[in-house]
Amino acid sequence: MCTGSSSIRRGVTVPIATLLASLLVGPAAAQSLRLRSIPISPDVQLGRWVSFQATLQTQNHPARDLTQRIAVVAAEGSGSEAGYWVELKTVDAGKMRIERGFFGQPFPEEGEARAPSDRPPLPLDLRRYQMLTPAGKLYEYPLDSESAVPPDRDVSAIDLFEFLQARPQDCDTLGADTLRIGRKVIPCVRYRVRRVSAEEWADEDTSFVDRAVMTEIFWLNSAIPITGYAKSVLEVAARRRHVSAPTPDFMSAEPEAAAASDSAAVVAPAGERLYFRGELSLLDLGTGAVSEVTQDAELAPEESAPAPPIK
Repeated sequence: MCTGSSSIRRGVTVPIATLLASLLVGPAAAQSLRLRSIPISPDVQLGRWVSFQATLQTQNHPARDLTQRIAVVAAEGSGSEAGYWVELKTVDAGKMRIERGFFGQPFPEEGEARAPSDRPPLPLDLRRYQMLTPAGKLYEYPLDSESAVPPDRDVSAIDLFEFLQARPQDCDTLGADTLRIGRKVIPCVRYRVRRVSAEEWADEDTSFVDRAVMTEIFWLNSAIPITGYAKSVLEVAARRRHVSAPTPDFMSAEPEAAAASDSAAVVAPAGERLYFRGELSLLDLGTGAVSEVTQDAELAPEESAPAPPIK
């Protein structure tokens, strides 16, 4: 069962049930940090920042490295309009991109005055989205669609699949592990979340069909600001199923993947073909973050508006 707690500082225990709940209901976020899919905790603290090294590899292509820094840089508003500005800076092949998002408390569901007291607090909602262009213009983009793709953002192999929402039984514990980040020693608890694609497609062998399986492993420590994890590994592989085999619960029939250690990869089980692998590792963390963008945002021109969702 997905329960547990962890902390960077010995003797301090912080529950991680809320983080696990957000990992189950939210979109996959382990391939690299994406402002639209990071579950920002409701108890986020102003000035906290964390940086990561990301290594991304698509089938038959060289690995690609980039660094990312996410920071809570400002607080704004009051009451139901209160929230935080979060900045994500990505450096990829010498090119820098800065994205900004304003996150606030989620609005109650229709017909519900407030969230039930027995439900873990929900992550903050993204209410505004901005991006600094290479020309130095800060544009604000509409949030008409959660899956809209910001301009100048690469589309990876993982974006071509639509995955079903993970269920509690699709999450399991892989045990404790300790990561060393510079001089920091970070005790973690590893959890694995698996998702399956919504559709199947024909295999080269007509007696089989293929379905994409996503495996995410998180090294969780909820004392780490913003993300709640120190490391994550994500793999997308295609799994074959004989056309005559039953399909009611595809995940329950999936072979077990090898449990990942601090240095080992998540190896796709026999019979699966790996399409994509992303690894995100903590570089550093700290306090005192301030905004790197000081100009006022302009409404994005129509020609630079986010692309429609990928189908």
